[in-house]
Amino acid sequence: MNKKVVSSQYLLTSWIAWVVLLGICLPILIAIFWPYSHYRLPITDPWTYQVAIEHFADGMFVLDRGEMATARSEIRLAGGIIALYVEIADGQWALRQSFGYPFLAIPFQSLGVLPLLHVILAGVSLWLSYLVLGNWFERKTAVVGTLLLAWTPITIMATHQIYMDTFSAGAFLVISACLLFLWANTQQISLYSAAVFDKTRRSRQKRGRPKKTSPVPLSSRNLFLTYLLPFGAGFCAATAVVTRSSNLLPAVVFGLFFLYLLWRKWQNTGQIDWFTLSLFTAGGLIPLFALLTYHQFIFGSPLATGYDYPTSDDIYYLWKGNPATEINGVETWVAEGTFGAIVKTIFLHFQLWSRPGILSWPIFPIMLLSVGGMFWYWRPSPLILFLIVWVLAVYALYAGILFFGVTRALTASGQEGWGFFVATRYMYPATWPIVILALDWISRWSLKWQFGFTLVYMVIGLAIFIQTGSI
Repeated sequence: MNKKVVSSQYLLTSWIAWVVLLGICLPILIAIFWPYSHYRLPITDPWTYQVAIEHFADGMFVLDRGEMATARSEIRLAGGIIALYVEIADGQWALRQSFGYPFLAIPFQSLGVLPLLHVILAGVSLWLSYLVLGNWFERKTAVVGTLLLAWTPITIMATHQIYMDTFSAGAFLVISACLLFLWANTQQISLYSAAVFDKTRRSRQKRGRPKKTSPVPLSSRNLFLTYLLPFGAGFCAATAVVTRSSNLLPAVVFGLFFLYLLWRKWQNTGQIDWFTLSLFTAGGLIPLFALLTYHQFIFGSPLATGYDYPTSDDIYYLWKGNPATEINGVETWVAEGTFGAIVKTIFLHFQLWSRPGILSWPIFPIMLLSVGGMFWYWRPSPLILFLIVWVLAVYALYAGILFFGVTRALTASGQEGWGFFVATRYMYPATWPIVILALDWISRWSLKWQFGFTLVYMVIGLAIFIQTGSI
């Protein structure tokens, strides 16, 4: 990754910006103009969120026995089932999941434009990604990276799923990370001075192919943005947790990474930036305070959650005390209970995450080559190490702990159409670091190969989307 920088004006005014805008808009338009159906996902989450969003928009956070019976009848007539509401008291029902996504959807539901929630999050996260990549690579490679992010099949599908918290929570993580990277840039904190393959790039420059420098999208003299960025990063990281509680571990990793950035700034200036730390903390405390307040009023304690109440999904969670030993005819690792069974499950997970539907070939193997090259040459880059930890943090909590048995069953044959998305959606928050790690290898190619690969990838992504019966 190249750390040289030039003026940012070219980034926002050139034809390259229009290419990025078009590439971002096309998958978003697919999400807006093609119909959505719950039947494509054989799970109860979309039906439950439909009920939750409709009632949250009417100010009904708790349903009584009659309201719950009416909701169940309506959903049953539509062909679905409500399984994520729990009975918190006699005749009182509340949403088991975190309240963040239905709460965010209230204004969009009230205006009748609910799909715009994911559209806005997609647009913001992709545009910020373009600004970040413009500081790490040459401009056209930044375009390639943005298009790859926009056209991963799992991104198109997640954007299309309006009654799903997976995409919105993952988008907030991406926005938070981008704001941290942009803030580091304003403070002249280099995260990529030791690129994985900079030997190859220097050899290309010696052969008369100099790399164009990258633009800086933000000026360090803009104090408003300098202070707004850490506040927004903390706010978005905490919102990702409030939207989907499984994002807690990645959010903690983000917080530790921000402390690392502050340490780097202290090394450069000799002063501890307590004010910036307080801004990041304040931004994170606002969503967390809202979550604790909601828990207090709904469940009777700030630390109580909907997961404290029994549901039919309890067999999928290890901490419930009675996890499933068989799902859909496939034994879970709990059935064997040995270390070898755990290792076998990890390899089955690897098969699951490398499916074309999550990132499409060959992004995943290219990412492995890029990471392997880093350790082969042992050029430790703080940025790349952070991206690797980000991926591991998502896997550790989503698949490694919460859904260890479930994902092993879903690797079995017979998962067609949207079926594979049931499991791969859990890895959506890791899409961004996986693509960027792959881009570090792709950036070594000539621009013709980069854009050719991107065009083929976009076609594959759209083909997978069509093949699932989404259009």
